[in-house]
Amino acid sequence: MDGALVFVYGTLKAGEPNHRLLMDEQTGLARLVAPAVTERRLPLVIASRYNIPYLVDAPGQGHRVRGELYAVDVAKLAWLDRFEGVPRHYERCAESVVRLDAAGGATVAAQAYLLRKPKPFMLRLPVMEEYSSRGPHGLEYRSDESLSGASDIEEVAG
Repeated sequence: MDGALVFVYGTLKAGEPNHRLLMDEQTGLARLVAPAVTERRLPLVIASRYNIPYLVDAPGQGHRVRGELYAVDVAKLAWLDRFEGVPRHYERCAESVVRLDAAGGATVAAQAYLLRKPKPFMLRLPVMEEYSSRGPHGLEYRSDESLSGASDIEEVAG
């Protein structure tokens, strides 16, 4: 598949609210490669009125974040950029991740969506090693359009 490896850590993971969108072939192809974990420690936090998981570009803080590695084609990568609001919301960055499958321990370069310039309060939020929309944090993801108003990016990015 001509495209890229993408590390997903939030609502696009299997079993999460937006996974069906990742797997929708009308917007391109995505194939699960392996579970994976970031090589660097980064803060994974939940913020905004939508309870969105954010991987914040603050190396050394937080945990090695667990997620999933997908091979995506060019069309799906372009769709992901739109879905993630690149460059206004997230930035797509190269991130080293470690595969947690039969090739366990193999480090690969993947694309990941990071929040580069968070508002200071975000670095004081509880950090997670792995996201689940139904986790013990009690902050279930909300995609309800009735919450429209101030844009989400204004709430979290500085």
